[in-house]
Amino acid sequence: MNRHHFAYIVVFVLTVVCLPLTARVGFAAETLASRPVETFVFKNGYSLAAIEVDFPTKIGVYQVTPLPDSALGSFWLTWPEGTEIKNVKATVAETETDVDAASIAELLEANIGASVQVADEDTWYKGVIVSVPKRSEGPIIYPQDDKTIPAPNPDERGDVVILKDGAQRFVLNIRSINKIRFLDDEAGMKLKRLSRQNVIEFEVTKTFSELGKHLQIQYLANGLSWSPSYVVDITNEGKALISAKAVLVNDLIGLDDTRAELVTGYPHLAYADKSSHFTLTPLQQLMQQIQAGSGVQERFAYDTVSNNSRSFGYAMAKAPSMPSQTLEGEAEEDLFFYPIENVTLKKGERGYYPLFAAEAPYQHLYTVALPDAIQPEVYLRNRGGMPEAPDPVVWHTLKLVNESNSPWTTAPAMTMKNGRILGQDAIRYTPRGATIDLKITQAVSVKAEHNEYEIERDPNPFQIGTVSYAKIRVKGEVVVTNFKDEAIELEVEKIVTGEVVEVEGGPKVKKLVKGLQNVNPQTQLTWEQTVEPGVDNALRIEYTYSVYVRM
Repeated sequence: MNRHHFAYIVVFVLTVVCLPLTARVGFAAETLASRPVETFVFKNGYSLAAIEVDFPTKIGVYQVTPLPDSALGSFWLTWPEGTEIKNVKATVAETETDVDAASIAELLEANIGASVQVADEDTWYKGVIVSVPKRSEGPIIYPQDDKTIPAPNPDERGDVVILKDGAQRFVLNIRSINKIRFLDDEAGMKLKRLSRQNVIEFEVTKTFSELGKHLQIQYLANGLSWSPSYVVDITNEGKALISAKAVLVNDLIGLDDTRAELVTGYPHLAYADKSSHFTLTPLQQLMQQIQAGSGVQERFAYDTVSNNSRSFGYAMAKAPSMPSQTLEGEAEEDLFFYPIENVTLKKGERGYYPLFAAEAPYQHLYTVALPDAIQPEVYLRNRGGMPEAPDPVVWHTLKLVNESNSPWTTAPAMTMKNGRILGQDAIRYTPRGATIDLKITQAVSVKAEHNEYEIERDPNPFQIGTVSYAKIRVKGEVVVTNFKDEAIELEVEKIVTGEVVEVEGGPKVKKLVKGLQNVNPQTQLTWEQTVEPGVDNALRIEYTYSVYVRM
């Protein structure tokens, strides 16, 4: 062997050794099927998903779809002990996918080289299909998950088909062809379409020969949320029946027999609004996201969600969402989890899931909040009475006690009685054993009147720095009349800006921190009274306070 031949052999060997695995074995990366097995769903639109993949029994290069748009720091891979993977990367893969031929044009394209007869109105043409030209290279079809409601693909084909009959070639308008006869034994019913999608690619360098091992992908992403709501039935006096349901909103990934856990509480997800670096998001955009802020804003304590009450109509039977079996949740530290088994929900679909039904002791309560006529550092020049305000609203409220095994999360709640709706408001987050007030409606049969008057003004101004203040004494009067046929329990709340001098009715007095830095302190007064029916039994309360106002 001469020196030149030896050099050629060395170059050939080095070329083979340095080729990537896919080129050496002569096939592209194999795509592995993935399935979501569990997801933890928060109310703010984020969820922690766990995707499972059957671990290969042979070494090689593999791909998993889809590559998720995960949150920063949340994308993790785990694989069986004793196996090895390397060269894990996020990349774009192009593959050919078989799709059904569902039109005349697609059937012609799927049978290129076949002998056919085609009819153009009443004329039949015989020949071999040479080609069905396209307007451009492609088309590239971005496939949907098989559990996703698909959108129609654009039609990028041309308008002609070329047939050959012996030495003669002729062109027909596809749109004018309305019949096809296939002269061969079988007709092709599938055609190839180029697919491009973001994938996770990795190389398996050590594996087991047996089946049953799994690779798991875990990530936090936006697109899956749950929306709770309640019905509070007070048909039985003293014991309300509270029923809870969840609507699962899925815009993330197709779920098939997946376990979902609905999370209640206020989790801290500091980087939920930042894209993971293991995505194909451009680097500049990733850096801009990080520089834009120091984490996600607290969006978990929202008061209401989308209006789910429309589906109930005007009248309903008792406990419309009560499940046949109460869903047993589980507390974990400061969060609570409602597990739902076997969730099957396409991407784009919404699911309805009863959570629980439980009895809750309640009391009827009527509440009124009196406005604060004096704001801190108010500037007054006239010596007359305080500006008149409209009469305060009296609310018919339920005081509910949570005796269930789970907390009540923040959600809309409808109050029902004998199948009729009485009102709707929000239940705030209520731990087990705690009490919550739920507004029903305005109490039109209970009227409250509230007035405040200036009764005295100190002629000697009070000086603080360069600002002069006058000390004014104010008298307030509250009259609540019960026009119902029965006595009511009433709670009156009043915020006073100034120093309380005299007060009737024995209210609870609470000094507020809010006014510490102002000239005038603030005090919360709360009266709890039983008001008998009739004008003669109207509740009358008087109080007096002094306040400094700017001259």
